[in-house]
Amino acid sequence: MTQSSQMTTISNQNNRILELENQLKEQNSKHKAQLNSCVGENKLLKKAVMRQNDIQQNMTKEIAHLHGAGNALLEKIARLEKDNYAMQIHIQHNNTNSGFGGGGSSGSGMMDQRPPDVF
Repeated sequence: MTQSSQMTTISNQNNRILELENQLKEQNSKHKAQLNSCVGENKLLKKAVMRQNDIQQNMTKEIAHLHGAGNALLEKIARLEKDNYAMQIHIQHNNTNSGFGGGGSSGSGMMDQRPPDVF
């Protein structure tokens, strides 16, 4: 090989290296832009996940509170139903023994009743 052909080969190689370097710089800048975009999206997603977790915790607390309140109301309903039943039995018992209901033991009905104890 002659010296001029070697110089041409070296020059061609240098040009090719410069082209590759420029392509790599372009790709590097594109990748940096993509990375910055991904970092921004990641921050946004982290904030969204944290917010969703807060909402879920609040909802879990509220559900637990509502379950407790619901159970308390069910207990109150059961107690009121029992009280209502006891009052109905008491009223029936008083009506059958009072003569007003037609089931009194004496024959004259209302005349045999003693006045209520009201002071």
